[in-house]
Amino acid sequence: IGADVIYIAENAFENCNNMQKIYCYAEKAPTSKTAELGNSNSYILYVNDGCENDFKTKWKIDPDRINTTKVAIGSSGYTTLTLIHSANVPKGTKAYTATINNGSIELTEVRKLAKGVGYIIWSTNGTSGTYDFYAAGEAVEETSENMMKGVLENTYLKGDGSIYLLSLYKGVVGFRCLGNNTYNLPAGKAYLQSNGSSGSVERDFLNFGGDETDIEDTKEDEIINSRNNT
Repeated sequence: IGADVIYIAENAFENCNNMQKIYCYAEKAPTSKTAELGNSNSYILYVNDGCENDFKTKWKIDPDRINTTKVAIGSSGYTTLTLIHSANVPKGTKAYTATINNGSIELTEVRKLAKGVGYIIWSTNGTSGTYDFYAAGEAVEETSENMMKGVLENTYLKGDGSIYLLSLYKGVVGFRCLGNNTYNLPAGKAYLQSNGSSGSVERDFLNFGGDETDIEDTKEDEIINSRNNT
């Protein structure tokens, strides 16, 4: 629904019971004689940051279904995440920005997630689970240095020695250099990009604050940024 739309005709979405997502780019909720669009239980509504209350009132939609993203974390306890809306960090998880410092990953915890920014998400109990990332209700600014690069659509990455993907190697979670290989990173994920500074030591595998890990057998390496972990 475009930014200039101010009115939606009555019954425009009648019987559209299989809608899963509605993206509305208007700053205010378009009015309609029909308060609810389609089946009120069938879709998640994505709107501009700060507009949630207007849509909640006019469209009579449950606020839990406005700018809500379900995020599955696999058995590694970690995933990467990029959202199309600002969000609060749900209970049971922690969110981090990341930088490279002397060959290891330095994490900085954040309390809220900014739209379009890449983050590392950790399940605090270290196990798999699915979590709801609800809209923050206001725009959130990226507040700390961050080498994580988020993608909002499937992105073809071509390695040049500076791109790292969240990976599991011999039971250790870290970031593995893509080298000169290629990888199709799913939408809503993120990768780490070295900026070549003095603190960004080039290594094959970067631990979280640990020492350099030699790569002996790439067959044991598993990229965590898989589609089924979105």
